[in-house]
Amino acid sequence: MKKILIIAGLLLTSTVFANSRGEYVGNILRLASRIQNIAQDTDLSNQELRDVQRDLSDIVKKLNGRGSSNNCLEFAIEVYETTYSSASALRYAREACKRITDIELVQFVYEIYVQSYTPKYSFERAIDKTENQNFRGKSELLELVYSAYIKSYTPTYSIERSLDKVAEMPRNSFSCVEISYRTYLGSYTPTYSIERALDDCK
Repeated sequence: MKKILIIAGLLLTSTVFANSRGEYVGNILRLASRIQNIAQDTDLSNQELRDVQRDLSDIVKKLNGRGSSNNCLEFAIEVYETTYSSASALRYAREACKRITDIELVQFVYEIYVQSYTPKYSFERAIDKTENQNFRGKSELLELVYSAYIKSYTPTYSIERSLDKVAEMPRNSFSCVEISYRTYLGSYTPTYSIERALDDCK
């Protein structure tokens, strides 16, 4: 009797999960259909369309089970092999890549940190600083802000200040910041110009 109750419980649980999964899949398919219908008539700017394209590409990768790309794994293994054996490096790399949604952005931050710290610490700090933050679609903005701060500060301070500033900005603000920055640059220092531009475009 006890075995029957356990089996019945497992069947009930699997049915609940199956129903939930089916609903999620159905919702995804309906959303995909809506996107297909409205994409042709959208009024979004080119920058906004590029952001949407990037987001949808990330979603497709996740649905395909490729949330962390081979590029991430290869890069992470190289980093961890500076500290661990190959087998351990692979294990650490897999765990690290689960936390990364934009490997190019993480690599950019890593390359700056590694000028001052060990590869392992630099990589993990880069992940910590960008994980669960609003950086998706902001790689260009981060590079622009960093290029301004580096003219006045050390690399480490420049990237951390840049990350803090960029995290506060709207996703589609790159064009606004770039135009404002170039304009201010004719009269002010790079640091003052970028901060004025960031304030203008919030």
